Amino acid sequence: QPIVKGVGCIADGSLVDEPKDFAGSNYMSMRVLQGLLKAVVFPHSTPRECRFRYGEEDRRFLLAAMSNLPQLDYDREKYYDSYVKFFMFGDSKAELPAHIRSFNKVGLAYGYLIDNAYIVDFKNCIEFLLTAVVYVNKNGIFNDGKYEYDEVAFPFLANLGRVVYEHELARERPHQPDLSEFVFVR
Repeated sequence: QPIVKGVGCIADGSLVDEPKDFAGSNYMSMRVLQGLLKAVVFPHSTPRECRFRYGEEDRRFLLAAMSNLPQLDYDREKYYDSYVKFFMFGDSKAELPAHIRSFNKVGLAYGYLIDNAYIVDFKNCIEFLLTAVVYVNKNGIFNDGKYEYDEVAFPFLANLGRVVYEHELARERPHQPDLSEFVFVR
């Protein structure tokens, strides 16, 4: 079925003055996306038939890759710590605290910004899963590069992450999580 959005799209350098049909584009619901993250982070809490078929070494490699920050050989002005860590940090170019890790997958296209993350604070022994998508395409024209990522999306997702983090800091827990399997050398 057609999935039409917006009022126009730039194609081959020209404006096509009609909504863009996303029916043939990548699509995955947030529920499925977060379910995939849960299957990686908490495989034993996932029904056996829904688990990934890889070994623990491969799982640890994937978790390490998902939590990595841009490496030192990248241009730190362009690829700062929060470059793809939108929750809590997406509105800042400051160095991320060493005691907080975000195991995440993000998306950024056509004015849509998504972060799907498992966030861990080793110092305060808290953890949470958070998934959100923000749409910021005020003019409704796709592929024109005019989106409100910096003005709206990054600050919104960063603040959302901080609000949830502050809630988790204040929330009483009858059981402390064992976060040891999520410690990786940065």
